Amino acid sequence: MTSDNDALKLKIIKHVADMLMVMTNTDDASPALIEELEDEALLKADLILGALGLAVAGSDGSVISVNLDLQDINAYIEQRASEMYVPDTEL
Repeated sequence: MTSDNDALKLKIIKHVADMLMVMTNTDDASPALIEELEDEALLKADLILGALGLAVAGSDGSVISVNLDLQDINAYIEQRASEMYVPDTEL
């Protein structure tokens, strides 16, 4: 069931990223910039949903049930930043 829930969580992340892109002006953006903005929207969506402590509980057809466990935002961002970025001294 975990892989099913992971797939549903990814679907939610992509949905939120799509919402963020709808709110982003890309009228004059090059394809490369649009791709960069899409990547950024996915990261932001993942961070937002992670800070909400989103966990998929299950689904019934097109309805996805989730649980939220609100996280301390600053602590969550610091933790994620430490996971994502390698200090220059380690390069």
